[in-house]
Formats: sequence, structure tokens, C-alpha cells
Amino acid sequence: MDVFILQKDSVPDFLSSLSTDYAIWAPVEKDGDTLFEPVPDCRNNSPDLTHQAKIIKHAIFPKTEPLYSYDQNDQIQAPDAQDIKQSILFGVRPCDARSFSLLDPVFKGDVPDPYYLARRNKALLIGMACTVPFANCFCTSVEGS
Repeated sequence: MDVFILQKDSVPDFLSSLSTDYAIWAPVEKDGDTLFEPVPDCRNNSPDLTHQAKIIKHAIFPKTEPLYSYDQNDQIQAPDAQDIKQSILFGVRPCDARSFSLLDPVFKGDVPDPYYLARRNKALLIGMACTVPFANCFCTSVEGS
């Protein structure tokens, strides 16, 4: 694992430089909450790195997604899992990063989920160390730091 230190004022330019090749997800403030969301314009939407983001797993395992549809001739049209774009999840806390290693065996099990696995394999996690645990943090529960 490589370790790099990125200065806070360099974050928007850094993410913007990656956004041509990757879908960028980061913690953003929305309606008083901090959520992990896609960030289409990294220069004008700085990540909220001071609050704990809710529900990072939706970047890899969305609440809903089309698994198939029918065309006018009643032929099944299934999206190709390989068409899923590479993504960067920026500002991931250690406990959230660890949670994926707990989810992976479930989706790699007897009936593998090709959509989860494609998103997971095409996701690059860029972590952020915690200096003080949040009140609702579960790092020690999942062997994070």
C-alpha cells in the first residue's frame, strides 16, 4: 500500500484531474447531512471532510439498479456489468473501507452478483485517517483503526 499526503487545498484540483477517467464519489453536504455522492464538478463541490459521511456502500451496492428490461419485441435486455465505469471513492474512513471486506464474501458467494463485483473491482478507495472517532463510529467493531 502506498501512502501519500494530499494538502486540503489541493483536493479539488486533484479530484478534477481524475474525473475524466473515473466517476468521483466523495462525502458532500446535502440538506444538513453528509452523504457519499457522485461529484460531477470537483472544482466547485469540495468534499466535506470534517463530518462522517453516511452510507458509503451505495457507491458499490446501490439501493436500486436495472437488472433487465424488455424491448418492444419482448426480448430481454440486460445491462452489461462490464460497462460500469471505474470509480474513485475519496475520503473513505478506515471502518468504511473495512466494511467492503465484510460485504465481499456475501456477493462472491454461491450465486455471485456480477454488478456488485464489477463495481467493487473497478473502485479505487482513497482513505482518510481519523484523528478522533465520531460519536457513532464503529471502527473497533470491524477492526478498523
